[in-house]
Amino acid sequence: MANKDIFCNIPWFELNINHDGSYDLCGCQNDKIIMTELGRQWNIKKIGIDEYWNSTRMREKRLIKLGDTIDPMCRMCQMKDAAGYTSARQKENLKSVIFHKKFDRSFEQSPHKQYFDHSRDNHGETVTRIASLHLNIGTTCNFSCKFCPPEASSRVAQDQRKMGWISNDYRLEPWTQDALAWQRFVDWFNNNYQSVRVVHIIGGEPDLIERFRDLLRMFADKKMSWLNLSFTTNGSIDYSKYREQLEIFRRVEIGVSIETADLANDYLRQGANIVQILHNVDHMRAAMPGVQWTFRTVPTALSVLRYHTLLQHALDRRIPIDASYPNRPRWMLSDLLPADLKEFTIRHLQDFADSVVVTGEKFNNTKNPNNVEITLKNEAESLIQHLRKAEPADVDILRQEMAARLSEQDELHNKSIGDFIPEATDWLRIYGYRH
Repeated sequence: MANKDIFCNIPWFELNINHDGSYDLCGCQNDKIIMTELGRQWNIKKIGIDEYWNSTRMREKRLIKLGDTIDPMCRMCQMKDAAGYTSARQKENLKSVIFHKKFDRSFEQSPHKQYFDHSRDNHGETVTRIASLHLNIGTTCNFSCKFCPPEASSRVAQDQRKMGWISNDYRLEPWTQDALAWQRFVDWFNNNYQSVRVVHIIGGEPDLIERFRDLLRMFADKKMSWLNLSFTTNGSIDYSKYREQLEIFRRVEIGVSIETADLANDYLRQGANIVQILHNVDHMRAAMPGVQWTFRTVPTALSVLRYHTLLQHALDRRIPIDASYPNRPRWMLSDLLPADLKEFTIRHLQDFADSVVVTGEKFNNTKNPNNVEITLKNEAESLIQHLRKAEPADVDILRQEMAARLSEQDELHNKSIGDFIPEATDWLRIYGYRH
């Protein structure tokens, strides 16, 4: 019997391609192999998708999921599970009709159990076809978010080169701009598109990347009316111009990367204008009533202080929140907050949770706007539990690093945290914040 706290069906059904073309387990995975020696080995620039699908790496990952040892690359889901949050692992298992609370019975009755058994008996090999694609198509972006890595945003890479955080020689060539890699993908897609049911697209900012439009045309040319398509935007661009292209698909979800519903978001996401972003979302929702929406957040030490503003805005608009608990950069993690600011945050979150009335207990599809009360109440309560974690042993060193790095970023952008999140200013100055 598989372990309910470890098993995940993703290695049987999903392919993830990072910005540089490296293959990884899933979009939620921490410590991705992007821009590493391993990433250069397992890369669409070097090997095709079919070869990778039953490679030694994928066979090993499947066997790990069927065992009792936690994959260290899956810490994000482990953190969410520990906080009482519905992790991506639990959500994906639902596609195999496997329920976390009734794991043993539902695993045995899963329509996909034959595939899991086959892998167990055949050294991790699978006969399943890829049903879900998670495609990081490029890094071109108009924002420079404080917590974002340079491999995910051209603006972040530009800023980090200026600050000396990365080498001036740092360059990432997106796999979509490599002629051989792109042709490999197109050839595979033309032969396998009928088995693809889900596609999630990540930038950069998708509209700023030409391959986004190429992919939409590819899906439309194949008349993939069955497709569940989603993509993530920072909210600065009006995607209602794609309304006609998107209408052909079975389901479309647009995730808006946002941290708070006030000015703190503009501090954390350099280049953002929260008033314009929220206006854009309202406009797009009115223009594309068939599209589903979600707010995609990355709760960090600074965003959690104002997280309640987004929870309330999401409740008012009936938009679910899908949070990704980060494990890096360590100097931005929420467990670095001092006790008084943690309690300040917890009070706001608890007030919100107490204000949300949920009648009865029902199965919660976290993406269903009809269940938004359950989803958002659980979001607040899970974050409270997460904030009650013990401080790391090197907390003072990490706080000093946070103060130093924020000072450098704010000097570059001529900003001060006091103008956006004043409650954090005195605490950060103790650790050396100087702007």
